[in-house]
Amino acid sequence: MKNFKLFTLVLIILVNYQCTTEKDDFVQEPLQQKISAKLLTKIENLGYDINRFPPVLTDDGATIIIERDMLISLKKLKEASLEKQSYNRAAGLLSCGRAREIRVRNNLRAGGAPRRAVSRAINLWNRVSNSNVRFVVVTSGRIDLRIVSASLPDGEFPVIADAFLPEDGRIGGQIRVDETTRTFNNRILTQRQWSNVIAHELGHAIGFIHDEESGVRIPGTPNTNITSIMSNRERIGAPNSVENLDDISGADKRAIRRMYGGQGNRLCRNF
Repeated sequence: MKNFKLFTLVLIILVNYQCTTEKDDFVQEPLQQKISAKLLTKIENLGYDINRFPPVLTDDGATIIIERDMLISLKKLKEASLEKQSYNRAAGLLSCGRAREIRVRNNLRAGGAPRRAVSRAINLWNRVSNSNVRFVVVTSGRIDLRIVSASLPDGEFPVIADAFLPEDGRIGGQIRVDETTRTFNNRILTQRQWSNVIAHELGHAIGFIHDEESGVRIPGTPNTNITSIMSNRERIGAPNSVENLDDISGADKRAIRRMYGGQGNRLCRNF
């Protein structure tokens, strides 16, 4: 009888352990597993890197995060053409008219370096000659783009900020900034470094992807540009990282002119 009880107890423990393990395995299943293989292939065919930074589906199932800091609605991604160039021209840019006045609400923490950095970040894009893109900071009325504070993923490759890509000719409506992020060597980011971070996300909001990714190039720009504000190569705050650039690059300026300039061959259109 004693041996039977002992066997029963061991069996119960094994069953409970099995159930707990299965439950833990389910809870810890990576979010990207919820994205179908067909959709992952489509994201890759659009020119995005799905291997270095696998796409992640947000908890609400409505948005996919690509390459850590670009957000696009699942609905729009499913509608997107498999041709990167077609996607950029049809849904990945603002309409020409909307680019002329992009009304920005700065909701970052009062007094913090990220909030103070927004002005320079905007000016990096606004001062490009022969470009119709103009960001305007507002406190009331119509708001096209909000810059808000958020808690973003940490770890080996922390996310310092992210932004929604344009959809249907409208700007990505939100940039999220994790104001607690530090550099790779645990230093506080300076106001100038924060301005480059926000300028990078503003670039996403108007249709730029990361400079080093594949896909159709904007005519007149190089295949590689390590000084691009849209680079995603280095760790946060590293010597050659986006955070330490002095300005957007010449190639960035040529790109935005071709996307939103006044010439007839500009890529934006009114839709």
